Amino acid sequence: MVKNIWEGSSGSMSSTNSQRVICRGNKLLFAASDGKLGLELWETNGTSKGTHLIRDFSSGLSSSNPQGFTPAGNLIFFKVHAGIHGESLWAIPK
Repeated sequence: MVKNIWEGSSGSMSSTNSQRVICRGNKLLFAASDGKLGLELWETNGTSKGTHLIRDFSSGLSSSNPQGFTPAGNLIFFKVHAGIHGESLWAIPK
């Protein structure tokens, strides 16, 4: 474990599905919850201090549930569920 994002028995990740984790250079992108936000996009460089939320796509306890990470060219594409807008496609540089 690099960092305990959500302390307690609930855990911060709902699944270890490979669709929810991808390498981004020397970092790892993944979906997790800290208990205050739903499943959102996080990144780690393998240290506790280097593990942080990238973006809360769906405010409050609602989950954006980032998944389907797919590298293409210089980008990593993924889908999120952003509340009233439903599912949408996003990209982040590799």
